[in-house]
Amino acid sequence: MASRVANEDKGRLWLYENKYKETDKHPLKTGTGAIPKALAHEIVKRFKEDPTLDEVPLRTAAWERVSKKGNPYIFVSMEVEDPKDAAEEVPF
Repeated sequence: MASRVANEDKGRLWLYENKYKETDKHPLKTGTGAIPKALAHEIVKRFKEDPTLDEVPLRTAAWERVSKKGNPYIFVSMEVEDPKDAAEEVPF
């Protein structure tokens, strides 16, 4: 099971429809995001614990939402995956 962190310690992304998409090479959605200091520290800690790592696995979750202005978007949260869970297969 993944380590549980407070919501304010999770990374966040907000992805909206790309209104400037003109070709299939342009992204479907674009947006902004934030990685709080606590999450950045956890990522750095994992790299320091195992210098052979090329990447730190993250657990993510996504929700479809609608902004106050009526624009649909996808909200994504992320946290560092518990090393015990890293062995589980990702379903994609």
